[in-house]
Amino acid sequence: MTLEGDFFTKFDAAGKDILSGSKKGLKLSAGKVGSLSVAKTPVETANLRRSEYETEVEEDGGNLIIEIGYKADYAPPVHEITTNKHAVGEAKFLENAVKEFSSSFLEAIKKQIKL
Repeated sequence: MTLEGDFFTKFDAAGKDILSGSKKGLKLSAGKVGSLSVAKTPVETANLRRSEYETEVEEDGGNLIIEIGYKADYAPPVHEITTNKHAVGEAKFLENAVKEFSSSFLEAIKKQIKL
């Protein structure tokens, strides 16, 4: 193998490692956000908390995408109506969890990238 060929082989491998680590870090981050969110979710019957989900990481035009949400039909109004008082939990439970974890996203992803 030539020096040039060796460089491109290593460069390609590094790109694959970066992509793989980024996906793993994003999935782990989504799990942490999901857990934070569930802890903040109002509880009446616990159905809403049990409906939390995270999708697998997808690639779309060079972007990595993951979805975190709640399957319960009534999740949007519980999340969005800030005037309701809850004995346990709070409105904006998912949004607040994302904000709380936002400063840790890049570090969590970087930890998964092995070069």
